Amino acid sequence: MKDKGFTLVELLVVLVIGSIIMLVVFNLFVFTYNLWFKGQKAIDYQEQLRFAMDRMAREIRTASAVYNPYVNPPSPGTAYTQVYLVNTVNNETYRVYYYLNSLNKTLYRKVYYPNNNQTTDPLISDVNFTVYYLGYDAVTNKIYNLKLNLSLINKPSATLSTSVVTRVTR
Repeated sequence: MKDKGFTLVELLVVLVIGSIIMLVVFNLFVFTYNLWFKGQKAIDYQEQLRFAMDRMAREIRTASAVYNPYVNPPSPGTAYTQVYLVNTVNNETYRVYYYLNSLNKTLYRKVYYPNNNQTTDPLISDVNFTVYYLGYDAVTNKIYNLKLNLSLINKPSATLSTSVVTRVTR
């Protein structure tokens, strides 16, 4: 008599082989997803870094005055962690102060408005921020050429650097 169907051993072998194939496919899916997720995080961090750099450069470029409140005159070869600028919009003067908190490695933007109000907002965290004052006018006591560096810490590596020249006449 001819048996029809599969034996228990055959079924177990097929089940084990099928499980191994499914495990490999699942691990491939998880690996691909994690790789994609890390790539997205890296893009997000770089975008935040670019936003912070663009905002600082734009405000410095249009500033009526740029100062380093702690060192006068600033040394061109020394890296500083703050920049202070004065800007006028619609006949109202406001001051913006960018500084790096060395404890939590967060770059802050503090704005002093004409009505004596002020706001402090974290611009980006887990960064190193340095500014080099390359051009300084001793007569007007104003800085007109800066080099900004921003780099991420403990994240996918990204470093941005730009030179900014103020548009105000010297």
